[in-house]
Amino acid sequence: MRRLTAAILILSFGVGGELLHAGPILESALRLEVKPAQREAQPTDCQAAARNGEADGRARQGSGGWFAGGLLLSPFFVPIMPIVAHTSDPTPPVEALSGIARNDLNCYTTGYVRAAKSRRVRASWIGYGVSIGLWTATTDRY
Repeated sequence: MRRLTAAILILSFGVGGELLHAGPILESALRLEVKPAQREAQPTDCQAAARNGEADGRARQGSGGWFAGGLLLSPFFVPIMPIVAHTSDPTPPVEALSGIARNDLNCYTTGYVRAAKSRRVRASWIGYGVSIGLWTATTDRY
């Protein structure tokens, strides 16, 4: 171990000076250098970003397909679409995320998912309820 340490020291003093002035070692050193912040961090308003996300989630998430799925995909009274709506998380479109500050992105996404998922779940359960009602109304029980 001492020989390896001595060899590294000899190489670093003898040849290392030339290697540090160019090449990937210098680039790595420059990348690792901690630079002071150019400006102060702006305070973020997470609640406002979440409210904007909820508004976008309500506006952008359609409910017609989830209603139709709840209406049509309920074999043997198994609520397939409501289960899918409960277990899947909607994702906001990329164009909605482009103008949001990095610090507020998580808050916006959380608000969007909350509102869009609520619309999905409500529409699929309503469709499922209508399918059960239609089946009950049209089935001849006598």
